[in-house]
Amino acid sequence: MTHLVIVDSTSDNKIAKMQNYENRADADAHVAMVAEKYPKAFVVDNPPAFGTEYVTVDMDAKTFVYDNVRYDAEQIKTNARGEINRLEETVTARRIRDALIS
Repeated sequence: MTHLVIVDSTSDNKIAKMQNYENRADADAHVAMVAEKYPKAFVVDNPPAFGTEYVTVDMDAKTFVYDNVRYDAEQIKTNARGEINRLEETVTARRIRDALIS
């Protein structure tokens, strides 16, 4: 299990400073070490393996919210763009006919 120490956040509640640890004791030790400068630092047990751009943090409540809906929507959009690009590169009978007629 991994542990993510969230040390600081941006004004729009994104992670600004973080550190990963393999065990809880090391994560807690890091929080204690930075507590004077970053009193709102906290540990998240077993965070999702996806990018931090899909995470919102509330340093006061010490909460970590992963937006899997936004991640899934962006994955679907990326996959659709890839499929559209793949299909646009294929030559179909209709494209040949349309090119000859115009």
